[in-house]
Amino acid sequence: MNEQFANVIRQRIYQRVPLEQLAEAGIKEFYVAGNSLNKQPPNDIDIFPVGNLFTQEQAEKLGNIVSSTKNAITVKVGLDKKINHQTVDGQNEIEVSGKNIVVQLCNYQHGELESLVNSFDFSHIQIGAKVDNLGITVYYTKEYENAKMCQSTEYVGSEYPLSSMIRMFKYAKRGDFAGNSHIFSAFKIVTDVVDRGFDDFDDFKNQLDAIDLGLVPENQKELVDAGLASEESGLDFSEEGKKVLNKLMSFLILSKKAICKDAQAAYDYAQSSGERFEKGEDAISKDEKLALAYAKNILKGRFEKGEEAISNNPYLVHDYWCNVINKSIHVYDVYNNSDMQKLPEFLHNKMIAYGMDNNHYAKDYLFRISKIAA
Repeated sequence: MNEQFANVIRQRIYQRVPLEQLAEAGIKEFYVAGNSLNKQPPNDIDIFPVGNLFTQEQAEKLGNIVSSTKNAITVKVGLDKKINHQTVDGQNEIEVSGKNIVVQLCNYQHGELESLVNSFDFSHIQIGAKVDNLGITVYYTKEYENAKMCQSTEYVGSEYPLSSMIRMFKYAKRGDFAGNSHIFSAFKIVTDVVDRGFDDFDDFKNQLDAIDLGLVPENQKELVDAGLASEESGLDFSEEGKKVLNKLMSFLILSKKAICKDAQAAYDYAQSSGERFEKGEDAISKDEKLALAYAKNILKGRFEKGEEAISNNPYLVHDYWCNVINKSIHVYDVYNNSDMQKLPEFLHNKMIAYGMDNNHYAKDYLFRISKIAA
């Protein structure tokens, strides 16, 4: 941990977070995390609970409630008097009030600060601090350090991938991605959205109700009537709105079925997720080049289902022998590799047939195998 940088983060907390008002509302121990701590002043401050979740009563004591969702209560905190801000060196700095600070009480509970920060979906927001009577403890990830060094963020995974997609466009517009690098993150997010799936409409709605979006107010009508929100501040969950979202949910479900039937899409899905994609293996196994790539890059071992397609090309069979069957040894150093294995019987016999046709790759394979056998 760079203590000098940690002090910069502490200074930002003293300057940005309404510590006195939070304490008066009964919130004396909490986490503050994410974009709230970056150099550019945020639109709102994200506060997370330590222990019990935040209550409606605490939010009302803190200020005017702007939005209330399943996962967050957004509050506008009015600073109607001069306030004292502590600084890192212990001095007090007086700031003239009269301004408002928007605070989101995020009821997104993780036991430890590290767990909370590691759950964030983009590298440039994987930073947080615990505020309590002992002071301010700062934590950030290696991915966050890389984002600062490269001046570019990336998607690193999410429990709410659909909401991550919405945030990705916001970050791209703001310049948090270098060049067009957000495209790679977009593909990863789509993979996660499709892979996760949805149990029902409520689950789908919950995916949109991300921690820091406030898109789906449960009390939208009451907030509008009270003048605390506009008609446009939330998503349309009228019957017509539900029909539209149901169509989107159905499309995402169908898209995974489509991926399973397309060899290239199934391979790209497996490569993006970094994991075996069994439902797509039938499609992948029918494409000789993708079957080889799947064995080398995804399974890192035999792909028996794809060996028939691979067998149609002696060059690919040779590659399969070198980089899948004997992936951990140098097959060209035959005199020092007594552990070298020949191809599975079916492929071995195919190479004998190719050798009879004077194929270069088959002859090379048979020559090297004969040296080991001797």
